[in-house]
Amino acid sequence: MMGLQMLVGFSRYKEVLKGTAYEQREDGSKVYMQRYSTDTHTSNLKNFELLEELGLVEIEGIEDKGESLLILERLGFKNYRSLREIGKAILNRDNETLQKNKVIMKKVKFRLTDKPIDFEDMFAKINDLKPYKSQEEKRALRRYFGLFREKKGILGTKEIDIGKDRFGRDVIFYGKNPNFATRINEKFKEKKRIRNLRIQ
Repeated sequence: MMGLQMLVGFSRYKEVLKGTAYEQREDGSKVYMQRYSTDTHTSNLKNFELLEELGLVEIEGIEDKGESLLILERLGFKNYRSLREIGKAILNRDNETLQKNKVIMKKVKFRLTDKPIDFEDMFAKINDLKPYKSQEEKRALRRYFGLFREKKGILGTKEIDIGKDRFGRDVIFYGKNPNFATRINEKFKEKKRIRNLRIQ
């Protein structure tokens, strides 16, 4: 869910940045001048690097921020089992358990490119409904199987959809039936049916 929320958040930021100052790159793409920074941990750091491979962000620097137990984040995601384990370890002065629950934190400084985040396109490629543009894109997108895979991913197994708010920005909808995967699959089936009718 953190990966999904990050993607949707960046997509919304890109909408806000349209029309603002940017820097032109050699490959013709644009990088917005607005700079961001965020504290994140190791698994999300990999997501940042993959988003850079896909041309969606440009990382300007990564700094060490020490270690964290992510108490607020665990509360936010209702990870009560690990919170109980940490609480018990604090009371018992169990440093080994506390160390095991700590994650390495990094500060990531980055800018966003003008390349849109297309959730339908990502889903279609990961589920073999559309071809990948390159081996590099395939390698980077495969990291997002946990989000977009129809049978096992969050958008395939949960009642979640991604749509637009009244300002045209991406937003996550919860408790949706049909969910994102079902909706996109139906959309591609309909496109294929129309294409076949035209051929006939």
